[in-house]
Amino acid sequence: MPNCTSCGTMNPDGSKFCASCGKPIPQEQPAPICSKCGTQNPQGGKFCKNCGNSLHPAAPPPPPESRSTSGTAVSADKTTSQLKMLLWVGAGVYAFSALLGFGTISTLQSMFGMYANTEFIWLLVITDLGLCGYALYAAAQLAKGQTNNARISYMLMIGFGVVGALLNFYSGQILSALMSLLLLFVGFRGYQILTKEKQLQTI
Repeated sequence: MPNCTSCGTMNPDGSKFCASCGKPIPQEQPAPICSKCGTQNPQGGKFCKNCGNSLHPAAPPPPPESRSTSGTAVSADKTTSQLKMLLWVGAGVYAFSALLGFGTISTLQSMFGMYANTEFIWLLVITDLGLCGYALYAAAQLAKGQTNNARISYMLMIGFGVVGALLNFYSGQILSALMSLLLLFVGFRGYQILTKEKQLQTI
């Protein structure tokens, strides 16, 4: 029969409160039973006295869905970072190309003055700056989960990269040709990643 820890009154077995003072009566915890051999063990034991099995099994691992969701989120963040980096590289190539165009215009004007024919080069410079801005805009939209602008920007990089490489190699402008090849590679790589990501989402 349990004793009340407050007033010492003896209470019937199974009582939760003291019949004399109403205070809660501490309940005895059931003796731990080994899940392996079924032996009853004393209170406070961590291992079975008969077979040595742990009386406090480890917490079960998280469900597969949780691990899968976490891994998918990490993979998506990594892919987004790669796509952003490629867009930034492409924007840098456009900016460098525009800078070369400004240099060419300055050289022609210093040599021929008002007779220098720079209209076409100005058109190329403006185009490069516009494509640079669009690539940066597409990178910003990726943070919002929008990939359409990035896809278009990569396609433009592929197109301008091919045309620029051919024209620059033909005219002997090796540096500009190499920059065009870099632009082609960036556009192809970004488009490849986006296509693969879309295929994984449809599975």
